[in-house]
Amino acid sequence: MEDEFIQRVCTLYKQPQIVTEYLKYNATGGKLFRGNLFQKSFSILRKCQEDNLQEETCNTENTEDKEIEQYNDFTRKFLIDIAMCMEILQAYFLVTDDIIDNSETRRGKRAWYRLPNIGLDALSHSSQVYSLTCEILMSNYENLSKLSEKDPDECKYLALKTFNEASLITWMGQMQDTLEKKCEVYEDVQYFFNKDYFFGISRAKTSAYTVYLPIKLGIIAANNFSSKINSDLLIKSSELKFFCDYIAYLMQMQDDYLNFYPELSGKSGTDLQERKVTFFTCKYVANLCSDEDKNDFINYLNYKNSNNYIIKLENCIFKMIEQEYDSDEQNVVNIILTRAKNSHQFIRDIVLWIIKKVHRRKK
Repeated sequence: MEDEFIQRVCTLYKQPQIVTEYLKYNATGGKLFRGNLFQKSFSILRKCQEDNLQEETCNTENTEDKEIEQYNDFTRKFLIDIAMCMEILQAYFLVTDDIIDNSETRRGKRAWYRLPNIGLDALSHSSQVYSLTCEILMSNYENLSKLSEKDPDECKYLALKTFNEASLITWMGQMQDTLEKKCEVYEDVQYFFNKDYFFGISRAKTSAYTVYLPIKLGIIAANNFSSKINSDLLIKSSELKFFCDYIAYLMQMQDDYLNFYPELSGKSGTDLQERKVTFFTCKYVANLCSDEDKNDFINYLNYKNSNNYIIKLENCIFKMIEQEYDSDEQNVVNIILTRAKNSHQFIRDIVLWIIKKVHRRKK
């Protein structure tokens, strides 16, 4: 499906060969989480609409087996195209993030910019691919809107606005993630390395494009078929945003865990070398007691101590992972599931589907 899509859109939009190679190298071989989340959001909400049920009583227990093959050719193509847009956006962020982080590998192979004759041309390739993704998105939502009596420009506008907003928030999150942490006193350290600051990074860097964007695009698409359920309420729901943010927090925590196991993630693990704010460094700072330990951490952030300190820090975090990580992850999952029990049926079903996919993930 992925290769067929890439060949089709690159031919349709007359893209140069390098774009085809970029997409095949970077937009395939992943978990397809974002694309599947978009399709699942669409399917669950369509199930509610088809059953002609109210929001409070929507029954979607059978949607887990609901595959896109059941839809007509037009809808199936639409679902594939938008799902792949989610994966291309992910590829775009991964390629640019690898350049910023100076990463060697991604998904078990050399980072795109590390390939011969690519280098920083990867930035140009990424810009082209981002523009292509916007075109694919607009074209599909415009065609979808022709099936209803709704304004075609409104559907296209909502989809593109959502896409660009999520991209902007993610760029801001990536920037926040890589900002230099200037720390001269321990109060400066506490400002950056705490749970709230880490939550803010995960909300910007992960929530917007990984969770909220696929769900919202699925809602916009399903609402084009029927307005029996007030999808505007779902889109604006603070409850939906709560779950997106906490799921992103969970996934960022998992990514920080996988940073220490590159053999699982297939990505270079350099968070400590880059002095990044992570779930584990925040926990480490919260447990620092002596002035000596606090000063050592300040010196580490300012590159004033040797690599031996990074080794010491790494060993402490490995011990922390061994003793506390499973319970830390489960605590976040429990917060999400407890809140979901009293939520809108659509939100509850999509949250349960996500947790089933990501809980205890090791890649």
